[in-house]
Amino acid sequence: MVFYEAYNLKAYSFLFIALLLFVRIRAINTVSKARRQLDENNIDYHKSFEDLTADEYWQIRDAVVETNAALSKKFISGAADENEHQLIPHVKNILLPVYDDALTLYTKVIFILVWLLAFSLPVLLWFHFKEMV
Repeated sequence: MVFYEAYNLKAYSFLFIALLLFVRIRAINTVSKARRQLDENNIDYHKSFEDLTADEYWQIRDAVVETNAALSKKFISGAADENEHQLIPHVKNILLPVYDDALTLYTKVIFILVWLLAFSLPVLLWFHFKEMV
């Protein structure tokens, strides 16, 4: 219904935005399916690409190929391909690197102060200029 109205009103930008949203939701769903399959097989994907063993890479690669319809037409699960380099970004998309809290206490305090200043300064300026009027 919304798409029909957007088309009738010649609001093609809304149709384009809806298309982009649909593509993004589909990509998120595909990644979610692959991660569920990896969870069922007890495969750890909470690491960086460099930390993957060859066995983990192939298990994650096979899950990506099995859950992505476009990739399953192009690649065979369990078999190496001459275009293997095309799968690496998809495998990296599945991985969730371990969180690294490298901020010191000093940098955390600075970050919080800048954050508070960013939210309080517009309010303070509003009060200042409100009194002048």
